[in-house]
Amino acid sequence: MFMFRRKRRGANAVEFALTAPVAILILAGIIDFGWFFYLQQGVQTATRDGVRTASVVIDQTQAQGVAQQATMDALTRNGIDNSNATVDTRLIPPPPESDNFLIEVTTEVPFQPLFGLAIQQGQLSMNATLAMRIEARQDPDLDN
Repeated sequence: MFMFRRKRRGANAVEFALTAPVAILILAGIIDFGWFFYLQQGVQTATRDGVRTASVVIDQTQAQGVAQQATMDALTRNGIDNSNATVDTRLIPPPPESDNFLIEVTTEVPFQPLFGLAIQQGQLSMNATLAMRIEARQDPDLDN
């Protein structure tokens, strides 16, 4: 019985050596994809914050700059490195039944995985696009 246990111990070590790399790769992939979806939510939130901030500006000529700066600030607040982020903004002309322009913000951030075993850097990017109506507001100085 003692000899059988000694032989089995060696077999366990071989089985572990064969299965551990595969298990570690799967675990790293799960963590990296979870990290990707977490950061994707942050990019969507930052884009929403940027477009919402721009939709309430008094002067719509400043809306694009306000949207870009607000989106970059929100990316930083969400813990996302915005050094390689691109934020594109554009004003969409109003439909015939309205006077209000739309502001559209598109954000793209390259994904930097935690481990890089299952996903290589530069393989994925996080994207979000959102458009919102610029609210018609009066200049508060004109009301006085």
